[in-house]
Amino acid sequence: DDKYNYIFHENDLITSSIPRLDNLIISSNIKKSRKATKKILVCPTWRSHLSSLNLNIEKHRDSFINSDYIKNWLSFLNSEKLDKLLQNEKIELAFCPHINLYDLVKEYELDELVFGKINKKINILNPKEISYQHLFLEYDLLITDYSSLHFDFSTLKKPVVYYQFDKEDFYGIS
Repeated sequence: DDKYNYIFHENDLITSSIPRLDNLIISSNIKKSRKATKKILVCPTWRSHLSSLNLNIEKHRDSFINSDYIKNWLSFLNSEKLDKLLQNEKIELAFCPHINLYDLVKEYELDELVFGKINKKINILNPKEISYQHLFLEYDLLITDYSSLHFDFSTLKKPVVYYQFDKEDFYGIS
């Protein structure tokens, strides 16, 4: 399709990168001491269909709490295997909810129904009070679903584990 066939001369283009990744690489090159504790960061992305519940959360509270999104993440964060892993004192795990999830839970006082059900060994981060770049440098492994944060972790050559329980719904595959 000619509509998307752009013709550029080599002199018209500038080789660049993503500035947030440049800063991340520079920061990662600063010599750091090795830590004894392995740190795992869990950062799920948001589901746009849940945003509509925010318009009338009182009416849809049960739908939100019982959504596949909430049920699957709570199931993962409370899994027996993960709990056994966290019993090893050399492993620390932090859950950084997507800001939309965090805001919705806080605004409608759903803390006990959502965050209150998460394994007490897991540190729940406030996405409004953290520096993602600091987290990327500090943590050793990222667990996510579809979040673009995996680019940052991959840039640092750190491992990423994907927990994708709703691929068909997320991508609209029927």
